[in-house]
Amino acid sequence: MPIGKALVVDDEELICDLISQTLEIEGYTVTAFTNSREALNELNQGNDYDVVVTDLQMPGATGADLLKKAKSLGLNCQFIMITGFTNKFTSENLEEIKPFAFINKPFDIKVLSDNVKQALQRKRELDISN
Repeated sequence: MPIGKALVVDDEELICDLISQTLEIEGYTVTAFTNSREALNELNQGNDYDVVVTDLQMPGATGADLLKKAKSLGLNCQFIMITGFTNKFTSENLEEIKPFAFINKPFDIKVLSDNVKQALQRKRELDISN
């Protein structure tokens, strides 16, 4: 039985595959997209996930766009943003979108994995309180 559902979105196929395979090995059911518009479609269909791991900067739609869409649809997924472009986003921008975690590229896969586990725990806590 899977321990949780994860959506992985990164326009870099190697990064997307690395994250997806890591989470699958850890027991998550993973849906992955290298096209952020396809990921937006997935969310628009009301598909809810425990955790969304997404690149912040992508062509078409940003990770922030995905988070805003999930919130507007009432989806209760926890977002982990990853990026190599930290200078484009101030702490004020990140405060506005409020992801669960923000991880800079290149990242340690163990750090990402630990953040996903913590995000899943937070999601479960929120589900219980609602």
